[in-house]
Amino acid sequence: LTTLCFVAVATTAARILGWKRNIYTYMWRRFATRGAFATAGVAGAAYAVSPGFRRSVCFWSTVAPFVGEYQSIRLRARWERWEPSELEAAQQHFHHRSALRAVDVILRLGGIYIKIGQFASTMGAGVLEDAYIQALRPLQDGVPPRSLTEVSRIIEADIGVPMGELFSSFDPEPVGAASIAQAHRATLLDGREVIVKVQYPEVPTLYEADFDNLEIVTRFLFPENLPLIEGLRKRHQAELDFRQEARNLAEVRANLSARGFEPSLVRLPSLPDERLCSRHVLAMELLHGTSLAAAIDLEAADIAAALGLESADAMRKQLMRRMGEHFERGGGATRLLSLAEAAAPLVRLVAATLRLARSAAASTSNALARCMESVGLGGFAPPLRDPPERRHDLSRALRTLVRVHGVAMLLDGVYNADPHPGNVLLLPDGRLGLIDYGMCGRLEGSARESIARVVLGLAAGDRAAVVDTYERAGYRACWHGGAPHGPDAVYRFATFHLDRIDLSPVGVGPGGEGGGGSATMPVMKLLRSTIEVSVPDWVEQARRLGGLLIGVGSQAGRPISLAHEWAPIAEEVLASAGGARAADARRLRTHLTGLSA
Repeated sequence: LTTLCFVAVATTAARILGWKRNIYTYMWRRFATRGAFATAGVAGAAYAVSPGFRRSVCFWSTVAPFVGEYQSIRLRARWERWEPSELEAAQQHFHHRSALRAVDVILRLGGIYIKIGQFASTMGAGVLEDAYIQALRPLQDGVPPRSLTEVSRIIEADIGVPMGELFSSFDPEPVGAASIAQAHRATLLDGREVIVKVQYPEVPTLYEADFDNLEIVTRFLFPENLPLIEGLRKRHQAELDFRQEARNLAEVRANLSARGFEPSLVRLPSLPDERLCSRHVLAMELLHGTSLAAAIDLEAADIAAALGLESADAMRKQLMRRMGEHFERGGGATRLLSLAEAAAPLVRLVAATLRLARSAAASTSNALARCMESVGLGGFAPPLRDPPERRHDLSRALRTLVRVHGVAMLLDGVYNADPHPGNVLLLPDGRLGLIDYGMCGRLEGSARESIARVVLGLAAGDRAAVVDTYERAGYRACWHGGAPHGPDAVYRFATFHLDRIDLSPVGVGPGGEGGGGSATMPVMKLLRSTIEVSVPDWVEQARRLGGLLIGVGSQAGRPISLAHEWAPIAEEVLASAGGARAADARRLRTHLTGLSA
């Protein structure tokens, strides 16, 4: 205020004395200098005392170079009039250079950005550039952990009891570190083995800053998507209280137990000690198993060996390329010969035979070594060999995962909203272990009935029924110019949400964006040209879970039709709602266990 008054007085004097030019230059320089120092001082103070402001500075300083470089490629292509092939080659080069840098940025930022990376690595298989999928996949298993000293301090502060009075042992090395917490194996004083999740204390502040930044970006670039960001904020905030996760876990476990699915098909961990259930600490029963992400990698290595490929990465790249071609032809669950590397039973049989041969060789060698040691010839004995890791029936596991989550969402209305491969365990006896219920979705009966109608419409190919359900619920999408989308586009969006990845050209009705005649359009161009004006909550919840499950199938080389998998469950939902019958647990169990169908 003092500076502004000074400038006003000086300007008046300059006019009176006729020294305008020199006085203006002098005053504005002083004003600019003072303003710069004041701004720098305020910013410096905010950076020093506000974690949220530091978070924002970190976000913009790391993200802006990526955006600027990518936009510069597009501007240069337009200015120099590149051929489409030249632009594509430049973009491919950018993607390959940027993939690992993007992961470094995500790890540096942490928080919600790790969640976004996990989500992209699961849902993007066959759609995003493979360089990004491979770079982001390690995020499914964790991020760099914190020290045991820091973890112990958090536990003792939150529980109010020394570590020695809670555990007889506590593994200093975490079994995993995620975006908001890390988990350690431990043994209670009564001998029970548990997994202890410990939340990082700065996470709530970081999440607030993260979502503030995302809302700013969305408000300027995609204002129509603000409700989506607000919904994400609400769901992720609920994840920050481990007491709520404990309630979610107990509720879903009880629901699946009542239907006979838990513990016979799936296992959800129990909560052995009420003291170890607080806002930032949660102890759960330890489930022994292999993560689904690791099992997918092991199978890829087996198939690569059976085909004589140089590495699992080479096989995976080939698979992702062919998966993309499959999606461009319409996608779905059909096992095509073009996916022979991943789908042909003969290849899987060869891989299994080689694995059994390696296992038998290791067992024979170890038995011989022990016999030689027992007769005093240990110096001549071959070294002991580790047997190959046990492989699992991935087809069965994926079908169980998809169908159990269909029951939880459509019939019970409470479900795990984040079943990425790092949150699913394959237990030694073939059951699934389902963990991490921090992010749970909830749906009322009318919303579940709407999803059921869409699922049955998609399974039957009933375009009119699907579009009518979406539009009656208030779903609205339009072109950037404001013209509403036609039924073909809405149907394709619903297909992405609750059935399959279909990248084939889509009909955009008479004239596309307003011209005359009928037209089709590449689906990615359609998505880039679309503004979602209104998205009902049940559509948002359904497409998140549906997209994750479809993405898991694609990542495992087994594209699915979610609508066909969920159709029997949807029939039970509508039959129960109409009063024709109660949901039949025996019929549902037959559907869930009839995995060869």
